Amino acid sequence: MAVVMMRTSLALIAAVFLATACENNQEYYLLEEDAPALPELSCPVPVPEATDPGPLPVADPARVGTEPDIGGCGVRPRSMSRLNRAEYDRTVQAVFGIDIAPARYFPVDDTLGGFDNNADVLAVGALLFEKYFEAAAQVADAALDDGAVKPQSHLIEAEAAWGAPNEVPVHVLESEGKRIVVWTVAEPGEYEFAVRAYGEQAGAVPPMMEVLIDDAYGDVFDVDGTASQPVRVEIRRWLEAGEHTFSVAYLNDYYRAENLPRGIPEVDRNLAIDYLEITGPFGAAPAAEVPAPRAALLTCNPDEDSSVSDEDCGAEILSRVGRLLLRRPVETAEVAQWTSFIRLARSNGDSFEHGLRLALRALLLHPGFLFRVEVDDQPDVPRAHLVDDFELASRLSYFLWSAGPDDRLLTLAEQGALTDPAVLEAEALRMLDDERARSITDNFAGQWLQTRAVDAVQVDYGRFPQFSDNLKQSMKCETELVFNEVFREGGSVRDLVTADFTYVNPLLDRHYDFDLGVAQAEEGAGHKYGHFERVDTSATERRGVLTHAGTLTLGAHPDRTSPVRRGKWVLDQLLCIPPPPPPPMVEGLPEQEEGNAKTFRELMIQHRTDPNCMGCHTMMDPIGLGLENFDAIGRWRTEDENGLPVEPSDSLFGQEFSGHGELIEMLADHPNLQRCMVKKTMSYALSRTVSYQDECAVQDTVERAALRGGSIRDVFVEVVLSPQFRMRRPMQQSEWTDLYGLPDDAPGGAE
Repeated sequence: MAVVMMRTSLALIAAVFLATACENNQEYYLLEEDAPALPELSCPVPVPEATDPGPLPVADPARVGTEPDIGGCGVRPRSMSRLNRAEYDRTVQAVFGIDIAPARYFPVDDTLGGFDNNADVLAVGALLFEKYFEAAAQVADAALDDGAVKPQSHLIEAEAAWGAPNEVPVHVLESEGKRIVVWTVAEPGEYEFAVRAYGEQAGAVPPMMEVLIDDAYGDVFDVDGTASQPVRVEIRRWLEAGEHTFSVAYLNDYYRAENLPRGIPEVDRNLAIDYLEITGPFGAAPAAEVPAPRAALLTCNPDEDSSVSDEDCGAEILSRVGRLLLRRPVETAEVAQWTSFIRLARSNGDSFEHGLRLALRALLLHPGFLFRVEVDDQPDVPRAHLVDDFELASRLSYFLWSAGPDDRLLTLAEQGALTDPAVLEAEALRMLDDERARSITDNFAGQWLQTRAVDAVQVDYGRFPQFSDNLKQSMKCETELVFNEVFREGGSVRDLVTADFTYVNPLLDRHYDFDLGVAQAEEGAGHKYGHFERVDTSATERRGVLTHAGTLTLGAHPDRTSPVRRGKWVLDQLLCIPPPPPPPMVEGLPEQEEGNAKTFRELMIQHRTDPNCMGCHTMMDPIGLGLENFDAIGRWRTEDENGLPVEPSDSLFGQEFSGHGELIEMLADHPNLQRCMVKKTMSYALSRTVSYQDECAVQDTVERAALRGGSIRDVFVEVVLSPQFRMRRPMQQSEWTDLYGLPDDAPGGAE
């Protein structure tokens, strides 16, 4: 659908405006140009240029299949997981080379542990299955799109365009007159114009309705339908590109004024219009070039080359696509099942391409595509053991790319090479250098640093009139751009917290009072939110992610700052020391006394003298108070909302600090910073929460990453090489019982 809409020849839109011309009972309905259904706009994060990854690494037989030393660590069972929305879109985009995002219409994925790829909450419902069917058709159509303009229909509800009496779902012409639709044709071709209407019948003849294009002589129809059985009439016209009108005129008004007032059935003839529909163009010229996705998919076509059989061509295409979608080699019987759709199409007189489209839809509904299923080949062995190569390839690709394995990774899996840790490490490094690793910024950092949540931020526009949606999105992009650079350049989480640079566009330049004169991108060039420039912030108040406007706005109320929210964000996201929920019946901050306003620092200190609040607020409040020089939308200030001086000093973890600079240094040196980052990464990589059973593995990963250099990139590599990532064990009887509430005599193992 999105591909078709991108090429729609009619400039149509459902939400339009109405202009009314009073004379001659004419009313106009103007259709504005439709915006194409493109994927959601993302931030302009730079990606590395594509490079040749070189030859396949050669596995050492002595290392293949060797299990890592678990030591005293445990390995938890791995549950089945369905693809989340991001994974679905990125997988079909990679397999077919298409630029659509059908999963954006799926139900929103639930989150657990801060991530929406957590297998334990990726439920499946009836609505999602309905969307799967729609998405399968959309993807198959996009993959086989030949580039020609497709006929597209648009329905105009008459009552929405011109109004309706007494909320009746039709528009009634009680006297002779005309209703006009004005639109712009982008592609020349033949168009069909349809009207569904009925008559409020009176007199000897039914209402007469004329359908005209561009006010030229049209066709006149007797509307003999009734409200229970309306009639639909259609005409076709060839139109050139440009502005045109589609008119419906009522020609023979009649009523018996001497007997009854107008509007009474059987004595007042009126024309009731239900809807108008425009469809076209038909017979548009074919595309000059075959689109790249179609050329890559349709490597043979029996409709164009009689020397190729349907069976052989279908098997060649479907085995290749099936291998990528199912993330494993496909069996001959499976391919035969898929090619049966081509035989079915031929038996009904349809083309090879139509049959292939049906087969692709079936593949896109295959459970092996929609779910990442790991079948344990040792269900009765209670100890941890390596996952097989194909499962490891999927774990790796969805961790680093949020998409399925590419051909190279599957080839290595077929060779049984990925269980060689040296090969696995080499592939992880290759994939981190690939442009598809952009997903780490979008999906991992977007949820860890909560840049995705910036979209939902609510701000009091009366208090902050300069705030806007574009500024909000610019804030999100700033953090993503900084994370991307730290990650790509081998920086650590400490570098992310203490960074002396950032990225700003014209909106952020003004918001931060940098006055750097960052240029706005030219019309039609650059990014929607303006050109972003890397700027040195060492001489400013900005330092690291904690001073980004997006982070600061997330941790505020719509109309004022919130030291508690900001402190909780740091404890949750950077230190993994989540404070417990507040006790019941706890009171909020003390009310400000009239004529005796207090600073937030004074109010917070007063609040945490309550024994019920002291434990949590002793950690949260100092962090938030240290950031009080930044207002609710992240601007620098020296006075609070009440005009009182800000006092950004306190003590944390037994150390005193003065100002946000000392606070940031204290947090950057905290031992939990790197450990927390490892836990977040491991949770994202394993598609589950990290529990106390994983603590040993977390510590081992921290130490191994430190030996490499301690960068965020090093953490990702060491998580890949960890036993938690490379191994699994079957779920035991007690775990099945605890997880699903099964009776004690329920079968255990992997069944």
